[in-house]
Amino acid sequence: MPLYHHPRPPTALLSSFLPNSLPVLNAALSPSTLIYASFPPRDDGLATSPSDLPWVIIASLGTDQLRPVCSLEASAHQLSDTEVQDGLAILLSCIDIYCRDFAPPIGERPTLRVGAVNRIWYDGFVKLYPCLDGINFVYLAPPLPADLKDSVRDADDALPERMEFGPVREQDIPEVVRTSGVPHSPAYLSSRLGHSSAVFDQQQLVAHCFSHRDGSVGTLHVAPSHRRLGLARFLVRARALQEPGLGALAYVNERNAASRALMRKIGWTEGWQCCWFGVNRACIEAQQPGESVGGL
Repeated sequence: MPLYHHPRPPTALLSSFLPNSLPVLNAALSPSTLIYASFPPRDDGLATSPSDLPWVIIASLGTDQLRPVCSLEASAHQLSDTEVQDGLAILLSCIDIYCRDFAPPIGERPTLRVGAVNRIWYDGFVKLYPCLDGINFVYLAPPLPADLKDSVRDADDALPERMEFGPVREQDIPEVVRTSGVPHSPAYLSSRLGHSSAVFDQQQLVAHCFSHRDGSVGTLHVAPSHRRLGLARFLVRARALQEPGLGALAYVNERNAASRALMRKIGWTEGWQCCWFGVNRACIEAQQPGESVGGL
């Protein structure tokens, strides 16, 4: 199974497989994202499926983050055992080839985080790679209002009078690192300040939220002293309005009942389930091609 770099992302093909392809499609719109696929590139943007065989597209979001999607995930019927095995074989093969032939030098990050993996593939992945954070639900933002500008202004007006709204500041990053439920490096957060929303009370950061390159809303946190004021709802809505892209989404762990209730309350739709896996690149590179290995 070969893997090809696509200088021009196959956005037309990905668009035809929405919403399952949304994380990869959102990531593909970022100029810094590198796209790879199990089929060779074409100049027409791949408006149709390249073949009757299952295909895989991978978005590389940096030195240690991948988002894969397989065409079988958008199937209208429940996949047969044979289809699951076929899709799983292509996915694992593409990740293996990426690690060997395309990934940047390992450096200080030997573990590749393969994220938003559809739960369809869980049983096959977990035999090889550790699942990093259990099962997550994907929530999809509701359609954006026609008058986006008025909606942003209305959202700003919804804050209590003493509070101010704006992006996270550079000096706030240590507090974001401390309070975020998912670990992110200060350097990464600094690179995403232009894609963040925050609430300040007398210049003090009391709530924050970021948008990631796959369109997902994350690092949501509200200080205990400022909860039950609607700030979480305000920030999630603000991120969806300010950076709509092709549609915002959120990954919420199945154990996080409060956040799942929040997403339903603000009108986000619960979609499929997904997982994150840790792929030890050093182990892969030490094996013979085609020999699957796992573990951190």
